[in-house]
Amino acid sequence: MAKKMNPKTQTKKLSTAKWDFLQRNKTAKKEYEGHEIIRSFRERYETELKKEADILQSHPEMKAAYDKLGIKPMQDCDEVLKTSMQNPAAVGDYQFIQFIHECPEYFFPDKITDEEINERWLAMLKRNAEFTFLNLTQGEPVKRLLLGVDLTRSKDVIMAEVEDIIDPYQKFYRGKEATKRLKWLSVIDELLTIWDLWESYGQRQCSRLIAKRLELPEQTVKGRWRTAYKLIYGKEYTKEHASIEADKLCVKCKDQERCYPVVNGIMKHEPCAAYLKLAGSNYSRERLFENIEEIMSRKAYDDYCEIDD
Repeated sequence: MAKKMNPKTQTKKLSTAKWDFLQRNKTAKKEYEGHEIIRSFRERYETELKKEADILQSHPEMKAAYDKLGIKPMQDCDEVLKTSMQNPAAVGDYQFIQFIHECPEYFFPDKITDEEINERWLAMLKRNAEFTFLNLTQGEPVKRLLLGVDLTRSKDVIMAEVEDIIDPYQKFYRGKEATKRLKWLSVIDELLTIWDLWESYGQRQCSRLIAKRLELPEQTVKGRWRTAYKLIYGKEYTKEHASIEADKLCVKCKDQERCYPVVNGIMKHEPCAAYLKLAGSNYSRERLFENIEEIMSRKAYDDYCEIDD
């Protein structure tokens, strides 16, 4: 039975899951790493990471402010990318860190007034307007509701008023697009384990053995595998994909000549049971018994990739 997902951790788990799927799709991973936006982000992030480290080292008061406010220093770039695979359900943009970098006087009330702080902060927001709106809308403005929160009010009052603001807009939007179901997220570890086992057996391990190893019903293993395939490659598994995988199996095989016997001077293609099973075809009962010795000698029964269409 699928476990109920904690709403506070759903976005983080979904982002991590998408990162894990990306690592298992070699083509998509190569495209992702080579994308101009990702390469540019890495360069800019590494620069900012070094800048922050230098500031914290040379300004003890800044380090004390971080500790007092519970602000964590910037993470490793890969960790940031890993947690950014999924747009959050809600996002804030206070820009406090940037402001104190630009205005260290903030920590010295005798050197700057509240009016001056507000004036300089507003000027910073205007300069960063494009970035701010991109961050708040996450590239999907039609799905995003912009809010302004008074941080001096109590959290209970803020949440009560936010709920009243959100309700009518969310009812309107949900009328246009059904809420996506993420039931698979509660069994993500199982999905990845099944997929990795299939990969470790040369992409032709039968679901029966995986089910036995994980102590799961065979049909559950098949369903989980198909779900993992769809999430990794972004499309359903079809007979066409099965045929491609079967051809890949032939390329890896060290005993190909047995599938290409020469009869009366003519080469025939008589694929093994593992190939036919993977490609979605089966031996007839008669054909099976004609070749039972060959099949058993190659342990084909344990190498079938039993995937139902």
